[in-house]
Amino acid sequence: MPFDLVILDLEMPVMNGYDVCRTLRSDKRWATLPILVRSVHTHPQDILAGFEAGVSDYMIKPFSEAQLRARARSWLTRTGR
Repeated sequence: MPFDLVILDLEMPVMNGYDVCRTLRSDKRWATLPILVRSVHTHPQDILAGFEAGVSDYMIKPFSEAQLRARARSWLTRTGR
């Protein structure tokens, strides 16, 4: 597996983060891959849509680099990567 973790923004020019997440989750090779979403979208429906698409964690911008590192480390430890 070439990736241990994906950090994904929801706002992208061609395919949004929800679609990327669904695409990754539809492939059994990526079923357990931790996907951290970072977004400015704070509405509960947006957050719920992220988890329904298969994200592992949802971080609302702005956040500190230390927070991102802590969450990434937590997921990598949790999944044994």
